[in-house]
Amino acid sequence: MAALIRSNIADGLLRSDKAEEAIPLLQTLLADPLLRPERIGESTVAGYRVMLARALRNMGRYAEALPIAEAAATTTERILGPDDYTTLVQMSLVASIHDYAGDCAKALPIARTVRERMAKRYGEERQATLIETGNLGFKEYDCGNRDAGLTYLRLAESGLRKHFGQDNVAAHSFRYALAGNLAEQGRYAEALEMVEGLSVPALTAGDSTPGWEHRLQALRGQILMQSGRRAEGRPLLTSAVASLTQLEVADEEQLKSWQFLLQTP
Repeated sequence: MAALIRSNIADGLLRSDKAEEAIPLLQTLLADPLLRPERIGESTVAGYRVMLARALRNMGRYAEALPIAEAAATTTERILGPDDYTTLVQMSLVASIHDYAGDCAKALPIARTVRERMAKRYGEERQATLIETGNLGFKEYDCGNRDAGLTYLRLAESGLRKHFGQDNVAAHSFRYALAGNLAEQGRYAEALEMVEGLSVPALTAGDSTPGWEHRLQALRGQILMQSGRRAEGRPLLTSAVASLTQLEVADEEQLKSWQFLLQTP
């Protein structure tokens, strides 16, 4: 019960974008002799290690996160099997750490394996499979296979909406990414169509960082400006960038990109 309470607090901190507070809590939990694997179970401890790895990843501490995530996934696979849902989700975390660290050669094979096993075991239309399809789309796109990335993201976004409702949180997260990627490829009409179907409450539910209404406005303004409708897009982007700067929640690289676009004649 003590482990469950501590892990729930850590999970709440992670979901509130407070990884720096979750890390010491999880490290203390894992070091507690009363909570050794032989007392509370190896798979339970592996789950807590996964939470720690996720927190470290979110803080950009990839070299620390990777061996913890790999060890947890190995333990879970030994206990539950290679195609178990928990094993596959933990493998997906390992792939994401490689991806965040810029190691496509290691991220892609794992992500492809996870998606393939998830579909084979649980079906193409299960929510878990569709989420891993979208996750693979992120990695394919980031690693250079733009067409494959967009295809997987579309499959995930449309499948989640069709089978799990228009307000599905993961669907909106993938749709937001898809809009940005389509704009990057110069497919502005499709990108705007994606933006128009996005919901601020759903995006906020998926990522509690404040300012989603401003990110959405900025993306709409960006696409309008890039498509030649600068008079429509500039006021939207200018206002959104000012709000995000004040909130201090914008991704630095994204913010620089928007500021550069505003400075371009």
